[in-house]
Amino acid sequence: MRTEGNLPVSEHTRHFETSMTRYAARAVELGLAELGFSEHIYRLSLAPGVVPWKIGKSAAGDIASYVEAVQRVRAQQASARAAGEPSVTIRLAMEVDIVPATVSILEAAAPLFPFDYFLGSVHEVPDIAEGATHEERYRGFYAAIRWAARSGLFHSIAHPDRIHRKAAAHVDTSFLEDQMEQTVAVLATCGVSAEMSGSGLRGGHAGIDPHASFVRLCHRHGVTITLGSDAHQLDVLGEGVPGVRDLAWEAGYREIATFERGTRTMRPLAAPVRAHAAHAHAAPAAHPPAHTRTT
Repeated sequence: MRTEGNLPVSEHTRHFETSMTRYAARAVELGLAELGFSEHIYRLSLAPGVVPWKIGKSAAGDIASYVEAVQRVRAQQASARAAGEPSVTIRLAMEVDIVPATVSILEAAAPLFPFDYFLGSVHEVPDIAEGATHEERYRGFYAAIRWAARSGLFHSIAHPDRIHRKAAAHVDTSFLEDQMEQTVAVLATCGVSAEMSGSGLRGGHAGIDPHASFVRLCHRHGVTITLGSDAHQLDVLGEGVPGVRDLAWEAGYREIATFERGTRTMRPLAAPVRAHAAHAHAAPAAHPPAHTRTT
């Protein structure tokens, strides 16, 4: 969902609403229970400069138009539900790059709109020195996630193993496990969820993000999870979610987290089809995940 920064507000709203309506319709077709719209913060006019490396590189859509469009699509789906028609619950969200140096901008801007949740994500390791070693990059990546959890600003951490996609060499297993253990412990203490996403299954990436070791650590420490497909395009909405659901189930999860105006609610996690042979004929959409997201 992309916009040009010089469009009039009315055209921004129309663009957002048209795109979101298509996503909502597709989510209904797939049998998804919830659909979270989580545009990247640097593509919105909410907090200019909050992601330093994106300044001047990405057109910003009007934040008020974005929020208004989500609310319109949410109302459309609520009307369908009231009429007894198939529908999906819509959530207003945003994906925010974790940049401690600019967090005050987000702190001031976020309360202005009725967001349901914020996803924190590390796309670039903040304040990393040029020529840093792989170990230093891993350490900085997980340190940023721990900082985000302690900040109280974020409800869930998106693609918490994303660094594995870019690292050109493996780091020592014990070092990596220690970094993950420290990070999961902080997520648990601060009550921040970890997102499990199917996006890593696309484009030749490492697979389900985060990988099984991180997921098992999360379950052991009592970290709640959210599910997503990170669908930047309509045709990948929901893609990979069944596999994500299966991994979560195998790790021991039986519930997933969803958010409404910042309040977390736990929803039952649908069992893999193979886990209940009596319903083996059912399509995956008959047992939908409770949450997915688009950006």
